[in-house]
Amino acid sequence: MVMTRKGGLALCALLASVVLVADVLDVGYPESPIQHKGYALGYSSKHWQARWTQYRLTKENIKDSMGKPRYTGAFMQDPDPRIPYKPEIDKDYRASGYDRGHLVPDLDLRYSFEAQKETYYYSNVSPQKHYFNLGIWLRLENKVRSLAIREGSIVIVTGPIFPFRERRLGDLQTIPSKFFKVIYSEGETPKMIAFIIPHYETQAPLRTFVCTVAKVEVETGLKFFPKLPPDVQKDLKTRTSPADWGIE
Repeated sequence: MVMTRKGGLALCALLASVVLVADVLDVGYPESPIQHKGYALGYSSKHWQARWTQYRLTKENIKDSMGKPRYTGAFMQDPDPRIPYKPEIDKDYRASGYDRGHLVPDLDLRYSFEAQKETYYYSNVSPQKHYFNLGIWLRLENKVRSLAIREGSIVIVTGPIFPFRERRLGDLQTIPSKFFKVIYSEGETPKMIAFIIPHYETQAPLRTFVCTVAKVEVETGLKFFPKLPPDVQKDLKTRTSPADWGIE
């Protein structure tokens, strides 16, 4: 078989995406995932949004995103048949004071236009107060990108935490009371860090919201990175040091 240069580049891109998915699978998902090109998610039909999203972000991903076009279309239905959809979801956001808050940021997947476009599925958004979305949440997303550059490669799990007394945006999506991010670096010295941020705008430094991964597991009922050896999980999930991540 004769391979053209264009065909060879396409094959390399395909192999790179396969490696990316396999890498994330090596540490495991909190539960059976719905897989998209750049990320996976676990969906809650009760709350009409993801319980969690997970993806790997590398220094090379961020470099490859530079100068790439941004998707400027509308939010859309997730085509996976396991995820329900009603047009009311879109209508509920209008003049509500809530943003369609990304769980997986579009900027993190801009290295692939198709992967970035899939971050605009309604399965990847939760109702977020406008100033929360453009404030503390954006600060955390920017920090995560800097951590990917610093560490070379990290795995990120993000999701909402729902209140005991539920409030809905319209009749469908539950409005979260908090949001979390869990980050794992498997560098020379493996480590984890987690954040739980109450759903309101604050000027407090990010270190204020640092916690152990074990705490997030208690609050969400999820088990992160289940394919890691049990002794490694116990060690890394029960301690964290912001200074080890350059968070002062």
